[in-house]
Amino acid sequence: MIELQLKDILNKAFKNIDSKKVRLEDVTLKITDGTHHTPKYTNEGVHFISVKDIRNGNIDFSNTKFISDQEHENLIKRCNPEYGDILITKSGTIGRLAIVPKAPKFSLFVSVALIKINKKKIDRKYLFYCLENFVSTLNIKEDIKGAVQKNFHLEDIREVSIPLIELREQIRISEYIEQQILSLNEFEKDVLSSIKTKEKLFFR
Repeated sequence: MIELQLKDILNKAFKNIDSKKVRLEDVTLKITDGTHHTPKYTNEGVHFISVKDIRNGNIDFSNTKFISDQEHENLIKRCNPEYGDILITKSGTIGRLAIVPKAPKFSLFVSVALIKINKKKIDRKYLFYCLENFVSTLNIKEDIKGAVQKNFHLEDIREVSIPLIELREQIRISEYIEQQILSLNEFEKDVLSSIKTKEKLFFR
């Protein structure tokens, strides 16, 4: 139910935007993915992120694998996650999103794509919600390539259509969406609290 309501919030926010559509590639500086080989794991060191570590709009660092600092330094020559970049999962589970936090540092596996935005053209939160909206409309079976292992290829990610509006309008829409999500979360808390109260009364 909550997922459907979130989809409705995104749909309402974007459906009336009167603007030209551009390719994701046109508002970004780089779109790439993580290493295509399995690194040598270590007991500690630098976090190594794959699909399983991205959930609910965030990176979950609690159960990651680790690689050495030396391997990390080698991997970031090609794929260097930095604060404010956007991640999107591209194989297995398609379309999980996260914005890169300030810390800790990490490297990526091939199953996760890295999107570096052009800050002069697009606000990172606005782009995040644009991509959330796009993912919510995907039919994975029909829209994503791969008979057994689905793969959202980089060339297809680069072609994703984005409504481009002025930066101040992007920020306004992002703030609207966040306010609606906050209200939705508060509603969910109230519902759960009501259910728990009724359970206590019923089972006491």
